[in-house]
Amino acid sequence: MPPKMNQVWKALQEKMSNKRTQQAIQPRKGAKGTAAPSDIIVQGLTAEPDNKQTFRPVQPREFAEFSSENLTPENLKIACAEHFGYPVGSCDVLVSNKGPSCTNINQILHPKDKVYHVRFVANLEQDEDERYQSLPMSAGSEQHRKPVKRAKIASEPVSPTKAAEVPPSYPASVSIEQLLNAGKFVKPVSTTKTVLNLESFDLLNKEWKTEKSLTLYVDDDKFASGAFRDAFKATAESGSQCKEKWVVKEYNGKSKKTIEDTLKTTVEIHTRKQVQMHTVARQLTKQFRTIVPEEFGQSFAYNKVFYSGFNGKPVTVEEFVSGQFTKYVNNDGKCIIPKADAHIEFKEIFDKAQCLVHYTSLITEEKLMLLDIQGSGYSLYDPEIATADLIDEGEIFFCCGNLSSTSIDTFKEDHLCNKYCDMVRKVLA
Repeated sequence: MPPKMNQVWKALQEKMSNKRTQQAIQPRKGAKGTAAPSDIIVQGLTAEPDNKQTFRPVQPREFAEFSSENLTPENLKIACAEHFGYPVGSCDVLVSNKGPSCTNINQILHPKDKVYHVRFVANLEQDEDERYQSLPMSAGSEQHRKPVKRAKIASEPVSPTKAAEVPPSYPASVSIEQLLNAGKFVKPVSTTKTVLNLESFDLLNKEWKTEKSLTLYVDDDKFASGAFRDAFKATAESGSQCKEKWVVKEYNGKSKKTIEDTLKTTVEIHTRKQVQMHTVARQLTKQFRTIVPEEFGQSFAYNKVFYSGFNGKPVTVEEFVSGQFTKYVNNDGKCIIPKADAHIEFKEIFDKAQCLVHYTSLITEEKLMLLDIQGSGYSLYDPEIATADLIDEGEIFFCCGNLSSTSIDTFKEDHLCNKYCDMVRKVLA
């Protein structure tokens, strides 16, 4: 291991040790000497102003983790979007609860409480051409073939002059096929109402913590299955102060047999280790996101995963991630190659995913490697971790997807360093 890399690793260990012993750590510096705190106070506001041109609070103020070294509007958006569980592109940081949108951190004056005001709006970063409303097509009607521009409601940052305008609203576009399909019987989805008591894993203190309870309507039929687990969609009870869509996952029959007969442990223990593993993956990815240079562009993130019990079975609970599923790196270390005709930005995600795997190996001195990189775009879920040593004191590290040195060696043989690896290597050098 290079001497400079060894210094980086030792500095990280010292920082982690300081956190455990609650020693004082010097505040990080942001742009132009602005202190970048580890936590910020955020106030979620309505997407639209009221008749007094004020953006009203939608919930009490909250602490949000701020992991970036630089205090900028862009990094504030990343932190707030991750905290509230919305896309980064939909986040708008306001100077005050009356606007306008913040473009420079020095525009925000905090004489007293240091609260950051944020709102989340749909399609904030879409191009103007993508905001067209498609009307139902009617044969022979040229008028219906032309897209009609929607008014720019909450699709652009707030300006002092435009805040007073009351924009018109439009009904959602519905195709003729959708209208006809509504004429046929649609069977209601069978669900089970349940209250799930959530637990999270504290990585630094190595302990389980009781979190909020969730009242969910869980679908009786699974919507997806993997090699080890079945996934069930769930919807939060109307009026609850949480995200609407969730996913409940449980181990299938085949994996349960492997857990009990081969690994000689219980399904509950293994499910808890699944949450522990996800917490490690989330921490590594957060750390990766803070060290990549600006030219790296968008990076990855994992949502928080909780442990709970449902129908007498141990389960994991997490927020639903919409979008098309894509696997970038296999559990066995094999790197997925995108199609030749894929869009360049889509191909870049595959290169960045390999870079993330490479980074986790470097930063842990090749003791472990984050694998099974998959999800929707940059929103990842269901990782696996391979360790150089499979067993310690008679217990297998992490979960049954740990293929140890087999998958680690496969990745090393299959991976070709790309420009993103070079960017990260320069940071760590």
